[in-house]
Amino acid sequence: MTTLQPLPGWWLTARASGLVTLTLVALNISLGLAMASRLVPAKGGWRKAALKWHEHLAWAALGMLVLHGVAIAFDPTLHTNFAGVLVPGVLGWHIIGTSIGIVTGWLMLVLSLTFYARRRLGGLRWRKAHRLMPLIWLGGMVHALNGGSDVSNVVVLAILGAPFSVIAALLAVRWGKQLGARGLPAVALRQRH
Repeated sequence: MTTLQPLPGWWLTARASGLVTLTLVALNISLGLAMASRLVPAKGGWRKAALKWHEHLAWAALGMLVLHGVAIAFDPTLHTNFAGVLVPGVLGWHIIGTSIGIVTGWLMLVLSLTFYARRRLGGLRWRKAHRLMPLIWLGGMVHALNGGSDVSNVVVLAILGAPFSVIAALLAVRWGKQLGARGLPAVALRQRH
């Protein structure tokens, strides 16, 4: 009986799947914020299509996250196993950065699955939980910058940084609309005069 030998390229697979996961999460959060801010029109089936894409992007991101963890578990240079990718603090590589990544991965899974339990949770509780989704992207960014092996690479930094302005702008629009709905800008205007 032969033992399973690690395949070459696990590091490259782990790195690529991690970057793809972050990109898919950023796209999904951007789409979710655009829908929540009513930037996606309800007419013409746009909103229905956007919801389908939102769900597909979430599943694709989860799939890439699993591939990322499997590739790290089989990477012969890290000398780890599945406990190293599932339990914070077990992997001896950049403990803080990898632990943040593991906690973020679990949070991503749990928050993604709440979509299917939203009726049972209630709309208000589900929306409150769903608003934590940008933390997944931020946690993934912290993980990549503190635990990634090639964060000094300009291309990797561009991939990590490109979505930042889009997400920040969409968050500003979303929060601006929420503040406007509560009448806070009118109070601010009165204070200026």
